[in-house]
Amino acid sequence: FMRTLFERRWTKGLLLPNEPKNPQYNQIQLGERVFSFLKMYPREINRSYYQAHEYEYPIALFSLPDGRAATLHCPDEYCRLEIELIETGERLTASDSRKSDDVFHSRLLVSPSGRYALSAGWEWHPLDVLCLFDLHRAIEDPSELDKGITVVSDASSAVFLDDDIIAYSISSESRWATPGFKEKSQVNLYSIEKGTVVHSIGIDQGPLSLLPTDNRRYVWEISSHVKLLDLDTGEVLAECPQAIVNGYIGAIDFTYEDFEHPPFALHPDRSRLAVGTKEGIVILSCSV
Repeated sequence: FMRTLFERRWTKGLLLPNEPKNPQYNQIQLGERVFSFLKMYPREINRSYYQAHEYEYPIALFSLPDGRAATLHCPDEYCRLEIELIETGERLTASDSRKSDDVFHSRLLVSPSGRYALSAGWEWHPLDVLCLFDLHRAIEDPSELDKGITVVSDASSAVFLDDDIIAYSISSESRWATPGFKEKSQVNLYSIEKGTVVHSIGIDQGPLSLLPTDNRRYVWEISSHVKLLDLDTGEVLAECPQAIVNGYIGAIDFTYEDFEHPPFALHPDRSRLAVGTKEGIVILSCSV
């Protein structure tokens, strides 16, 4: 649905493709090939500058139930989420009565249907926290974005596998780690419908950084050597021999340096992962 064009923790560029039937598309024909491109209407959006250089820009793009493209971000305050229409900037969650919890929202993701959003952010002093929000309800009642559901504290990463299941990782050193996984990081599968963890696995390594694949049974793990993990068994099915990625482990990183985090992008259908290296772009595919 969206592609990251560029990213630094204090800024981000996203590309939102529309359907070719959209009248805003232009077409150019070269020989037998027809290229479509969207008319660009640049609009600058901002975030709170407070601690902005310490964590990822909080923004996600998604479709509203009526099909309009929207953005979820924090334009005014680090702790206040807003939903705006992308093209016009109209704010759908404006309200003078809102009072947001004191959370630094970050690593925002929206479920495949656009119903739910998660924030794998942090709070003082500093502690990662994973929060869940119902975007459909938020359109009717903006205060839904002020509280949300706190799924867990100290989650090093989190992703939607589908519209019900969130996979989140916790370090073995965390006080919120589930007993039974001695000296192992763990991945927990949280059901939104049931409101509880339905499955857990242990992974024999340090903190994890997860990305989804096109199969809810598997996830990418990108903390160093890119791995493909089986969420049923905890088995590492494949591993890239080169340490080409240093993915985000935790929402905040006071020692962050650009060169420590090579650029990477997940294909919209989640089947391939592209990683930028000094030698070029490495493309990894999930075929199990």
